[in-house]
Amino acid sequence: MKRTTLFAIGIVLLFCSFNVHKYYMSISHIEYVKKQKALQMVLRIFVDDLQLEINTINNSRIELATDREPKNADSIYYEYLKKHFEVAVNDSKINYSYIGKEYKEDIAIFYLEATNIASIQNIKIDNSVLCRSFPDQENIIKLNIHEKHKTYILDRYESTVRTEYQH
Repeated sequence: MKRTTLFAIGIVLLFCSFNVHKYYMSISHIEYVKKQKALQMVLRIFVDDLQLEINTINNSRIELATDREPKNADSIYYEYLKKHFEVAVNDSKINYSYIGKEYKEDIAIFYLEATNIASIQNIKIDNSVLCRSFPDQENIIKLNIHEKHKTYILDRYESTVRTEYQH
């Protein structure tokens, strides 16, 4: 009897370990490089989630990170990011440049930069990336400004963070 019970518990644990829980998250690193007067941003987003979101918004069926990726994928990404990843410095919205992207396994890594930023007294980030398609989406923001490191977790209900800096 004990052997049968242990076997049954082992089978249940085995099947429970195959229960996949999908996490929806992105990570954004934002660093102020004082010497260059530049705000450098790196966003990491799961490709399959981003593809679903873009296809839903645009009512399209594009494939990203494949040999069938459209030639204008960078402009599609940039338009999406401009709407869902906004940055304001010293209470003024900034326009950042899209430097490019690369794929590493199942993650798209985007490189963005804003120049001519003489100083930062405050920064506001509005990150609603993937929040439309995924109610449980979390967007992690890691800031390195004036050698102060701060981390925030945003979601669909609270997609904006504002922080002050004194240097």
